[in-house]
Amino acid sequence: MRAMHFIMFIIQNVKKNVEGMITLDEMLTKGRYTLSSFMSKSEGPFQVVLKNVTVTAKANLMVQMDGQLMTDSIDMDIVFKQMSMDFQNLGFMGSVFQSIMNSAPNLVFDGMKPFMLKEADTKMRSEIDGNIKKMMGDRRLPNSISPLDMAIAEGRKKVREMGYDPFHLPNYNKTVGVFSISTINTYITGASSFYRVGDIILSMENNTVSSKFLIGTQKIHGSTQWEVGMGIGLVSRIGHAQFSVEHIKVGVDVSQALDTRKHPQINDLQINLGNIQVRMDGLALWIM
Repeated sequence: MRAMHFIMFIIQNVKKNVEGMITLDEMLTKGRYTLSSFMSKSEGPFQVVLKNVTVTAKANLMVQMDGQLMTDSIDMDIVFKQMSMDFQNLGFMGSVFQSIMNSAPNLVFDGMKPFMLKEADTKMRSEIDGNIKKMMGDRRLPNSISPLDMAIAEGRKKVREMGYDPFHLPNYNKTVGVFSISTINTYITGASSFYRVGDIILSMENNTVSSKFLIGTQKIHGSTQWEVGMGIGLVSRIGHAQFSVEHIKVGVDVSQALDTRKHPQINDLQINLGNIQVRMDGLALWIM
């Protein structure tokens, strides 16, 4: 699946700790689909056209070790006003499937959303950092960030570079008797939003250095598409699920002997989960 026309975005306004808006007159997404049922199987190309797309975003800036001001993290959401879909070669199931998709555009859009946000994230970083570089020139800012905060910032960057935000979970299939369940397009976003909470406490006793600190995340979002079936493709129902965790906080108490031949030891680990919300949407139509 490919998202097109992302090159044509416009940043309408930029404020400190950068708040911006991207507008796209039209976005075209192309790909291939496979539709299987008890009576037939269809596959072929498809395209989805989104119109009047708006992406709102807030970017946090951070001074790097070399004194350059750059984008640290971006929190985005994307909405649209109109959607049209065209699935070719649908055959016998064409009218049923097309009516289902047209009656639930959000179901299709939520499956595409992680791909779109990832591409928008990359282009926004490039645009913001390019404008900052033009504005700052060769000037450098004082860097008073603590070593732990710098390590956390590098960790956030590494998580994004390794493709863990958004994180794509493998597709899942399970069959029990005549019943089956499967999930596809499962994504979790926000894994790279972790930061230090409160002060770091350091102490030394009996030639052992101890450190206590708390790491928290911003809001974690997740989404998946599910299908529940009965029989061998005879009856099935599909839907979409979303969940969010307000925050995740991890408190760590770690110690290290001054004799570095000994390994660090975790004395205490506490995990606190914020408010958890789950929303499920299912199509009120059984396909036979």
